[in-house]
Amino acid sequence: MWAKERVTFGYDGRRVVWSSGYQSSGAIFPNNVTRNGTERMYSSRSVHKWRGSYTVGAGVPTPWGNANVYSATSTVRSNVYANGAWNMWWLD
Repeated sequence: MWAKERVTFGYDGRRVVWSSGYQSSGAIFPNNVTRNGTERMYSSRSVHKWRGSYTVGAGVPTPWGNANVYSATSTVRSNVYANGAWNMWWLD
């Protein structure tokens, strides 16, 4: 399983001009990853703050489809700054 959170942004040294986020993921059956979405939580001239969420599961194949035996949700946070810096970390 894998998940990728990407936030792209433009800045001019004094402010964050724009930012955009997207998610991608993949898994090999019977494992699965669900992208729960990413959204900008805060926006100011100096920083844009993003949050994304994923749910991962490990399953057992059955004749009726995949039966999850494990499931967990994780959240990733991203900040982009007016000087071009950025940081990103998983919360759980």
